[in-house]
Amino acid sequence: MELLFDPLMQYGALGLFCIFLITQYIIQNRKIDSQNNKFFEALEKLRSSHLEREEALRAEYLAQNNLLRSENENIKQNHAEIFSQFRQHVINAHGHQKEQMTKLRTAIHTVIDEDRKWRQAELLRRAKQGE
Repeated sequence: MELLFDPLMQYGALGLFCIFLITQYIIQNRKIDSQNNKFFEALEKLRSSHLEREEALRAEYLAQNNLLRSENENIKQNHAEIFSQFRQHVINAHGHQKEQMTKLRTAIHTVIDEDRKWRQAELLRRAKQGE
C-alpha cells in the first residue's frame, strides 16, 4: 500500500483526496463483504431451518398417511365382515324361506289331493244313489 500512497502524497491535496477515496473504497468493500457474509449466513440458517421444518412436516405427513391407510384397511375389513355376515343372513333366510315354501307346497298338494279324493268319493256316492 505504501508504494501506492507515496507517489500520491507528492500531488498534495489532490493526492490526499485520492488516498482518502481509496481507503474509503477499501473500507466500504470490507463492510459490504461483511454484510454479504452475514446475509449468506442468515440465509443458510434460514434454509436449514426450512429444511428441518420440511422434514418435520414430511414425517408428520407420512405418519398421518400411514394412520389413514391403516384406518382405511380396518374399515374395508369391517365392511367385508359385515357384508359377509349380511350375505350369510340372506342365504339363511332364503334357505328358511325355501323350506317354508316347500312345506306350504306340500300342504297345498295334500289339501288338493284330499279335495280331489273327496270329490271323487262324492261323485261315486251320487252315482251309486242315482242308479
